Amino acid sequence: LSLKRIRHALLGPPFTHVGGSDYSRYLGSSSVGDIPDAYRRAAHQLWIDYERSWRPLGLPLVINTMGWVTGLGFLLLQDII
Repeated sequence: LSLKRIRHALLGPPFTHVGGSDYSRYLGSSSVGDIPDAYRRAAHQLWIDYERSWRPLGLPLVINTMGWVTGLGFLLLQDII
């Protein structure tokens, strides 16, 4: 899971704007369904990073979710919101 400050519009296909993240958390698995608690903790830690670093600057937070919106994915999305 990662947090990245966007400094300009990202136009074009994804491979044209690949870059590192400003903050990230390692989950330990490629499937969130296997580690929902680690996902929740990582999302919470990234929120803390945002609150500390960017919110005081008035920068908005836009969340790009994984698109899994049923079952466990829906519950995780609710937890993050």
